[in-house]
Amino acid sequence: MTLELYIFNMCPHCQRVRVLLNSLALPHQLHRLDPSNKPPNFTTISPLGTVPVLRVNDQASILDSLAINEYLNDYAGGSMLPADTLARGVVRGWTGFASDIQGDMVKLMAAETEQSLLSVAATMTKKLQVLEKLIAQAILPVAPHALTLLDAVMAPLFLRFNVMHNHLPLIDASTMPHMQAWQSWLIAEPAVVNSVDGDFSALFQRFIEQRSGGALAARMDGE
Repeated sequence: MTLELYIFNMCPHCQRVRVLLNSLALPHQLHRLDPSNKPPNFTTISPLGTVPVLRVNDQASILDSLAINEYLNDYAGGSMLPADTLARGVVRGWTGFASDIQGDMVKLMAAETEQSLLSVAATMTKKLQVLEKLIAQAILPVAPHALTLLDAVMAPLFLRFNVMHNHLPLIDASTMPHMQAWQSWLIAEPAVVNSVDGDFSALFQRFIEQRSGGALAARMDGE
């Protein structure tokens, strides 16, 4: 089996897949693409022109980070989901919920005004509080724990939350201790640390300066 992953370095969806490949120690070839200069034949590999895309045996392509991670987990024996069928379904369901928070993160980055920035941040905090309650109720595991598909989705978010924390805190340790513990543990995991090339904090701050709608960049610049 040959696996080839096509990525943009700072894409959170690509990071999800890299976390899984790192955690499962699956041999693969990594193709780092320039978003503004994709290879001319890229649509033969990714018909939609999007990343991440996993090419398997140079015969078939799998699109969408959640689908790719499900495939990789199945291929590697299923260790990234609980053995119990019901517990597995529960984790899958909350993995989709966590993926929705990434959509909110996109809106946060695009916010042009302080008011819109705080509105999106409040929405994200409410969703994180839902996850806090699930951990407190033992529906989701307390950190640290064996890495799961849910961790692969949360890892890129936690990395970004950590960089923004002093300027726009989304996780309050006093009210969300389980989320704080989860974040602290997960961002230090080697599979997560190695899910991006370079100094993530510096790269993300530069990304905010160049690509944000302005409100988040202004906060982080202290303006």
